[in-house]
Amino acid sequence: MGLTIHYRFAARGSKTDVARKLEGLRRRFLDLPVASVKEVVEISRASLEPGYARYMDERFDQNALGFMMMLACSEPSAPERTLAKMVHRIGGTANVDSLSPRERRRYDQLRRVAGDIGRRRTQKILRSGNGLSLKVDVGEGCERFAVMLGRFGKGRLWRGARFTKTQYATRFVACHLTVIRMLDICDEAGILESVRDEGQFWETRDLEELARNINLSTDLIRAAAGAFRKLMEGRGFEVDAPIEQSANYMRVDGSDADSPPQGEAR
Repeated sequence: MGLTIHYRFAARGSKTDVARKLEGLRRRFLDLPVASVKEVVEISRASLEPGYARYMDERFDQNALGFMMMLACSEPSAPERTLAKMVHRIGGTANVDSLSPRERRRYDQLRRVAGDIGRRRTQKILRSGNGLSLKVDVGEGCERFAVMLGRFGKGRLWRGARFTKTQYATRFVACHLTVIRMLDICDEAGILESVRDEGQFWETRDLEELARNINLSTDLIRAAAGAFRKLMEGRGFEVDAPIEQSANYMRVDGSDADSPPQGEAR
């Protein structure tokens, strides 16, 4: 939960071509005000292990690649899209009993077909998924920025989808704008496919719009944390909410748009 920038990548070429492009991005990222820029890493295989965050070695990247490829490297099939529309129409799978007998038979058929497609997709990723990754530690409290691209076998089409949560950055404005600048650089390199910025700065380049969105997000998270803490009162639970350590509020005064210590954005 918290203000996040979502982004998708696409590239064409051999592994050498794409690695060279990522190296070019890395050199440019080194000139930005970030904590660190990692080396470009080759990921020889993809995995799909739940709970992979416990790994501190190459298995983390293998699993991150596998789950990313589930989202970014395979377009939903027609049966999957039809099933998703049906589930959305009835308000979720908990309401399948509201379907007519004919619709229920159609629903069950779509589930079987979609399940078979999903299993084949999983097998394909595990069999031939591989990729490249470039990671950037943006700043304290900010999630990593990563250009991760995956492909099947020796294919020339590479795709990726990642996100960076900036909500809890100690220097929110600096981190958020740096992520946007890295996405601009990716766009200039021809690998950026799309961006969705919950702060709406990517779309507007308007600091006042970013201020409105981070302030609203901070208020909503603090309210939710407060309500949950009140609910847990007297039940022996302690509620530790990250928003209390980094409650970012942003004020645009026309002179300085950076954030001071303790996460309070000016």
